[in-house]
Amino acid sequence: MNTGSLLLGRYQIIEPLGEGGFSKVFKALDTKMEREVAVKVIAASKKTAVRALREAKTVALLNHPNIVTLHEFEEKDNYYYLIMELVGGSSVADMLDTFERFPVEMAMAVAVSVLDALDCAHTNDVIHRDIKPANLHIVEDGRVKVMDFGIARLRSAAKTSGVTSEGEIVGTFAYMSPEQSGGEQIDERSDIFSVGVLLYEMVTGDLPFEADTPAGTIYKIINDDPVPPHELNHDIPQTLSQTIMRALAKNREERFASAAEMTAAIERSRQGSEAPAAVIAAALGRLKPPRKVRQGPIAAIRNRLRFWTDEYRDTFVATGLAVGCAVTAAWASTELSLMETSLKLFAPVIAFFAALFIPPLGLGLVLALITAGLWQISIFLGALSLAISLVYWLTLGRGFPQFAIIPLLAPALAWLGIPFLLPLAVGIMFGPVLAAFLALFGAFGLAAAELIGQLDYAWMISADPALIPTTRFNGELEDVGKFAEYFIAQPWLGAQIAIWSAVALIMGIAGTLRSWHASLVALGIGAITLLLSYQIISELLGQTIDSTAFVAKPLALSVLVLGALMFLFWHPRRT
Repeated sequence: MNTGSLLLGRYQIIEPLGEGGFSKVFKALDTKMEREVAVKVIAASKKTAVRALREAKTVALLNHPNIVTLHEFEEKDNYYYLIMELVGGSSVADMLDTFERFPVEMAMAVAVSVLDALDCAHTNDVIHRDIKPANLHIVEDGRVKVMDFGIARLRSAAKTSGVTSEGEIVGTFAYMSPEQSGGEQIDERSDIFSVGVLLYEMVTGDLPFEADTPAGTIYKIINDDPVPPHELNHDIPQTLSQTIMRALAKNREERFASAAEMTAAIERSRQGSEAPAAVIAAALGRLKPPRKVRQGPIAAIRNRLRFWTDEYRDTFVATGLAVGCAVTAAWASTELSLMETSLKLFAPVIAFFAALFIPPLGLGLVLALITAGLWQISIFLGALSLAISLVYWLTLGRGFPQFAIIPLLAPALAWLGIPFLLPLAVGIMFGPVLAAFLALFGAFGLAAAELIGQLDYAWMISADPALIPTTRFNGELEDVGKFAEYFIAQPWLGAQIAIWSAVALIMGIAGTLRSWHASLVALGIGAITLLLSYQIISELLGQTIDSTAFVAKPLALSVLVLGALMFLFWHPRRT
């Protein structure tokens, strides 16, 4: 469709305005009514027909100053045409790209305008399901227009058919509610969650849930709480920060019950009684792009380091020690000669930076280093490691590479004398189920490293030397029985796997508030549980252990190191 061409014998194309996955939008002149309009053109198909008809019926159903007006809907020559009000101004997305964040009063006024539109939609049984900055336009006079009802649903249909009739998860990941991203039934409180994300972004300049992959974003939406917005922008009133955090509650029952209720909460934080459009119009005249300040070389290096620390906080500590795990597994034995010493030192450096900046690649390199070392012990061990590594990388590793690398820390942490850092850290950082899995897998990897003779660390050995077999599993297929024999003779190995996973699970539950104080409480609970568990297990097994050397000393070191790392790097439970 070229400029100047006539659509439906009436609408003369002026210029293209945008293009999406299913449609193109043009600015056009309605020659009959002598007004400019926006024409949304959708190629007809079974899939697009549902969305086109849904959008037309939904917008036609709604009559509100903050919702784009639909003039006509036509179908001709295998195309659907939605003739809509031409909205000027800029999208909120474009404005955030330019200004980074909005003045707090302007952001509240935008949110109130969006909530007023949603209140109308929800009253008419419509759930928008895709509230985001790109679907909101601010006109020069300060009015906000909510657009793109292409994936909106009637509340009754959402309750009976889940996310969509086609069974797809639709929407934009970073703005989805936990129930929407999880494919559950949704209601108007899903839109309220999206408004919470929008308002958070407008006042802080950051998204509350953001990761390198869609799977990582969904994980954070479902499991992690964001930093309270007033900690990122001190101009935000405490009451507004609380309003945003309530809108972002994981449990929909804890959010605002309606758009009107959230509007009332925001209004309590606003100063004055000016109409939202007037507040926005006044703020538009004062908005200026952030000033670029020239920095000296020292300031530039400091800011870059600060960026790296913040941007890669989720993986920095884990990847550094995980590479140490790979070195321990591959080259702890002096008999191994995989490569020259210089290359042995160079390979972990490559793996570290790969894991830091490209987690899936780094995880693959770490697994490859471990497999290469085990291959030298025996072909059977190498092949087994390769098979397990491929399955691990293709499952958990592809979706959550920064998390999947954590269990590989266990041998390196034991070698450093701080083995309990792993179950304590994952208990603070993750939800109960994932924390228990990571701790279990780490303890199993540690047991495996001990059993094949790659890690000879005293606290893993049974207190009774008579129970230690004279020969260990040497990696050959015909000696698999020795592996089982050694495992059975070392009751501490199985017991420790159970202890670690249980402690991580308990800490994950204890730290569900995800605040700094809750994390410290969870750390204390985890440390005490570890200490008591080892003592109880030793009595059940009928063995006497040196509690100080066996548990207390490495536990104390682990707690100190973890406390230092929390102070330096972490916002508790953000990863």
